[in-house]
Order: sequence, then C-alpha cells, then structure tokens
Amino acid sequence: MNSTRRGHPGKPKEVIRFCRLTELPGMEVMRVDHLTRPLCFYSATFGISYIRESSSVMQLGTDKRSMIDQSVCVVEPELQIRHLDISRPESVRILLLSVAALEDLSEELGIRLRRCCTKPDPHRDPELIQALDEFHRCMERSSTTTMELESKYLGAVRSVLTAMAKNGSTAAPAGHESEAVRRTRKLIHDRCEDKLTLTDLARVSGLGRYQLFRAFPREVGVPPPTFQLGVRLERAKALLLRGIPPAHVAADLGFYDQSHFTRCFRSRVGITPLQYIQ
Repeated sequence: MNSTRRGHPGKPKEVIRFCRLTELPGMEVMRVDHLTRPLCFYSATFGISYIRESSSVMQLGTDKRSMIDQSVCVVEPELQIRHLDISRPESVRILLLSVAALEDLSEELGIRLRRCCTKPDPHRDPELIQALDEFHRCMERSSTTTMELESKYLGAVRSVLTAMAKNGSTAAPAGHESEAVRRTRKLIHDRCEDKLTLTDLARVSGLGRYQLFRAFPREVGVPPPTFQLGVRLERAKALLLRGIPPAHVAADLGFYDQSHFTRCFRSRVGITPLQYIQ
C-alpha cells in the first residue's frame, strides 16, 4: 500500500493511494480523497469507479461525462482518461481489474462479460453502490480477514458484471476505430519505448501524416504522443511491481532520465514511482 498527501493547514489533505493483494491476483485498488488537481492517465485495465463525491467533468476516450455523487462508472481498457474540470474536491474508489481477471471471474460467477463502455454513464443502482462500498470499506479495515475480503470482492464483481450485462446492448465496446488507427495503436504498444515519429505511424497506418494527425485524436481521444506516454507509464507500473528500479525503468522505456520519468509519472498517476511501490 502506498500514498501521497498534499494540502494546506486547516484543509483536508489530498490522498492518493494504491493497494494490491496477493490473494486477489489481477486486481489493484486506487483510493483518492479530496482531489483538487486534474489527473490524466491511460489504463490497460477495466476501471470500476465508485464515486463518493464528485461534480467533475471527465474525458473518457472521446466522450465527455459529468460525474455525480454516489454513483458508479465502469470504463473499459485502452482508454485515455482525464479531468477537464474539478469544481470541488473529489473522493473516489477505483477497482482496477485486468482483462484476464475479469474474464476469469465472469466464468466463475456464471455471468457473461459484456463489453459495453465507450459511453460510460454513471450508474446509480443502489445494490451496485452498496456492494462496492462494502468491498472498499473492507479493504480499508486492518481487521479484515482474507475470507471476508474475498467474499466482498466476489459480491462487488458480481454486481458490476450484472450491471454491465444490463447495459451492454446500448453501448459499443472500446476499440471501434478505423483499421488505420488500430494499426497505429498496435505499433505504439509494440514499440512504446522507441522515439517514434509521425512518419513512422503514418507509414504503418497507410494514411498521410496530416490525415493521421487528425484521425487519431478523433477516434482515440488524444494525439499519438499523449497516447504513447500513457502506454509507457502503464508498462512502467508493471515493471516497478516486478522490482525493477525506477532508473532502469526510465531507461528501458525511453524516458530522457529518471527525473523526466518521475515528473511524467507523478503528473499522470498522482504519486511518484517510489511511492507507488512502497
């Protein structure tokens, strides 16, 4: 578990904390309290956000959504997510699940996984909110037993899968881009550590540079350099959790130096690489 706190005397301190448990593979929890600064990040996982307090406006891929108190927002993998406006401090609990983990849980629970969330409107289903609230409170109690935590976890995921199944028929899955943009995304994933140029991307996409420059953000939500940085940072998180030192991660993923890596990581994730692995 790790965290960072920022604030002024007399005001609630901002807290960003990540937690992972060996008993629940493929899962990570991000806890955010009293957030007042915008964040921007790319996630390769499913993100199930239990929004305790928020009136912010978010860009989720190419869509804009207004967040509301006591709601749940499910976001599919491969999306860039960023704040466009934070009008008051925000408190959110985010359950991050790998695609493989959610597919395994879907099979275990007997609920078909419906890919549904390029237009992720907040849910206000009381049962879903209660299940996620109970899971996160269980995560934050030091006296919680493994069995109790597993039970709350399965209950929360079951409620999420049920909600996705109900709403799956009205929204398209992530990744509905043109073939040119899909090839471009694949190249960035495969060579995220390289100093790719727009010419490199255009050559793979089959489009002209200017055509690609316009098409990519229209379909993905951000321009290619921003998307590449998000992929690098997601890869960096995995390397950090494997015990690779931040300096080596910075070098392996094409950052100018460790300071550059740390600045980018903190601006997107909200905490430094060392805080992330503590």
